[in-house]
Amino acid sequence: MYSVAQRSDVEVVDEPLFGHYLSISGAARPSREEVLAVQATDPGELVRALQPGPRVRFFKHMANHLRGWNPDVFAEHTHVLLVRDPAALLASYRRGVERPTLEDVGLAWQAWWWDHCRRSGWPVHVLDSDRLAADPEAGLRALCRVCGWDWDERMLRWEPGPRMEDGVWAKYWYASVHASTGWTPQPMRPAPACRPEDEALLAACAPHFAALRAHAIN
Repeated sequence: MYSVAQRSDVEVVDEPLFGHYLSISGAARPSREEVLAVQATDPGELVRALQPGPRVRFFKHMANHLRGWNPDVFAEHTHVLLVRDPAALLASYRRGVERPTLEDVGLAWQAWWWDHCRRSGWPVHVLDSDRLAADPEAGLRALCRVCGWDWDERMLRWEPGPRMEDGVWAKYWYASVHASTGWTPQPMRPAPACRPEDEALLAACAPHFAALRAHAIN
């Protein structure tokens, strides 16, 4: 999201469906009450907010926020699924949720959405986050290619600190990106060791991750 926000021809929107998801799921999140206080939860209002604007609009979603939606609402969108090794994903998620579930981590939702988009003939692509971290420019160029954008070198750098587009949940999740000034290539690293209580969840995530990663454009 921070990379795309550097483009003058694209407007970024941070997780516009989060409030709706919280309202229908009852999910516990550190920012739950803050989100529900400021975000729309009415589907009709949200559908209007998802319509095209004067500029290209880039919506950053969590995959499980699709819960409760008719997929046809998103039929005219280009879909890019950012996937991450499940063990690393769990380690990251625990910053705000101590015991993530399969619903929380979203890989099953991503796999379902990939299949639905393919069957529906909608443009859908996969970015591998580990490869993106290892070679940011190549991954961002691939993203630009599938979105029909010209390459913009500014996508590699940004000013430190929060952005106006950040959701109210940023203080719980975005500390590392707020401290950063852009992409620094990171070597591919082995996934962190899993805890015994995570074994079943990781086993459930593994086939979804493998299937999606096989289609990565980077």
